[in-house]
Amino acid sequence: MTFLNIQHSHYIISNQYKMKVIVYATKKCQYYSALQDSCKKFNYELVTLGLGNKWNGMGDKILGIYNYLEKLSDKEEIVLVVDAYDVIICRDSKDIIEEFNKLDSDKVIFNAESLSYSIINNFGWELYYSKYKLSSTKYNKLNAGAMIGKTSKIIDFFSKIINVNKLNKTKLKSDQKAIYKMLDKKLISDKTIGIDSDCKIFTAVSDLTNDIVFKDNNLYNKNTKTHPFVIHGPGKTTSLDHLIEKLNIESDFKKSQFFYQFNYYLTNLLDFVILLSLFFLIFLIYKIKLYYTSKSSQETF
Repeated sequence: MTFLNIQHSHYIISNQYKMKVIVYATKKCQYYSALQDSCKKFNYELVTLGLGNKWNGMGDKILGIYNYLEKLSDKEEIVLVVDAYDVIICRDSKDIIEEFNKLDSDKVIFNAESLSYSIINNFGWELYYSKYKLSSTKYNKLNAGAMIGKTSKIIDFFSKIINVNKLNKTKLKSDQKAIYKMLDKKLISDKTIGIDSDCKIFTAVSDLTNDIVFKDNNLYNKNTKTHPFVIHGPGKTTSLDHLIEKLNIESDFKKSQFFYQFNYYLTNLLDFVILLSLFFLIFLIYKIKLYYTSKSSQETF
């Protein structure tokens, strides 16, 4: 599979180091323009793959980025790989290498999140995925929407996803589920990947969290007391509008707060109804079983 239409947004400022921010986007929509302007403002090189291609699923993203990284000459180069439509940059690239090296430069470090916008997602995490907690802090859930690492390490990691999921033959619905699948099969471990649980580089925001404030002329996580470099707003209802405004970033997209807040409450209402129905069904099955057990005992006597 060939992925063409590579766009580089070069912003050369003297001889300063410019970290690559790599995204896969088949079209420019949602918060892409905000990401583009934030890269310009904070001195990053935005590399956009896949423009104009038909979207077939997450396999396109994994294969596209993998093929691009394979062609880079410096395999020790540290790069950011992020989602194209719900991420913004908020700190200059000159400090990010130092922070990354403090975490673990031999691992691929992922964004970490705390709560999902969905009750069922949170319930499902605690029920099943909690065994994959890579941290005991508030931010303990791996989120595949943003990562940082040496090119060689990300290539190795993507290679495992491609081989395990046979991406040349099948489509991939969720890169996040693919990562948990590899953890389950012990194909990867905390020796090769990690999460930024202290939010030194990434912070995931949602309508259920209010950790990000504006302090010292930049965004500040009051829970971890850090100034992150990358803000990720996963979920259908998460708006980055207020943060974009604080950073004075240009964006030709805004989320209608009424629509997305309505969608948020509707999602959680439906989640609540589903959970209530599930508990009622379990209770009903229990009562029916109890009834027939009691009736069987009476017939025996």
